[in-house]
Amino acid sequence: KMDKTGYDESTRESFKYLTDSAISSYFGKDDPDENVTSRCKAALDKIKRETSRLLNPVEKLGAMIIANLY
Repeated sequence: KMDKTGYDESTRESFKYLTDSAISSYFGKDDPDENVTSRCKAALDKIKRETSRLLNPVEKLGAMIIANLY
């Protein structure tokens, strides 16, 4: 779905890394190390910036108020 919404390749890769890390952490026996944690935080920041860029002002307001994204 991200392919059709205007996200760039780097952001799609960030989302994939974040998703894979979350699944691995949830089903794994060990907590993620500091490297994984920092990469996940960077991935979230990238997705947030890219989403903000793609939304028009009304959609941003909806994201802030309804979805509590920002």
